[in-house]
Amino acid sequence: MTINGIEPKSADTVRKRIEPDSVEFFDTTGISLSRDGIRFEGFSSGDLKSALGRAERGRFWLRLENEFDAKAQSIRTDYDLNFKVYDDGSALGEVDRLFVALLGKGGVHLDDVDNFIRQSARHGVDEYCDALAGYVIGVLVKDADTSTGIHTANRDYRARLHGSLRTLQGCCQKDGAEMLWCGSAWE
Repeated sequence: MTINGIEPKSADTVRKRIEPDSVEFFDTTGISLSRDGIRFEGFSSGDLKSALGRAERGRFWLRLENEFDAKAQSIRTDYDLNFKVYDDGSALGEVDRLFVALLGKGGVHLDDVDNFIRQSARHGVDEYCDALAGYVIGVLVKDADTSTGIHTANRDYRARLHGSLRTLQGCCQKDGAEMLWCGSAWE
């Protein structure tokens, strides 16, 4: 199976809406879907494509089988897809405005990050908010200025920054660089 020409990982997070026509199956004789990881239900390829196209939140466990020969054991491929699709531009826009107002300034303190997380929680885009906050914390750790509230012996900020950027690039249709326009000034 490929989505937009790319095979998903066996456990993957889907952050952008899937166009049904972008899903392709290869050497597949059986398709099953589970929404609880236990009970699998048979699906046609068209029905599964439609279900993937409608998915916004939740997990889909997919089982694809290829019974290429009646005498041989079938080949099975399993996928655990966690859907976190953010189509609500107004919620993302509100969080972006909070980000700029509370964190898009000089002299950011860890308390400002906590305030941003608390205020943005009501918008229902937690992964996006956490990634923005994680990016700022990564910058604060990199700068190692104890007046910002950061007191850590672990100065490995790169993993936090890169993890946050990967999440942000996947969360919505915007380019990650556009989303963190002030990030380049911080680094």
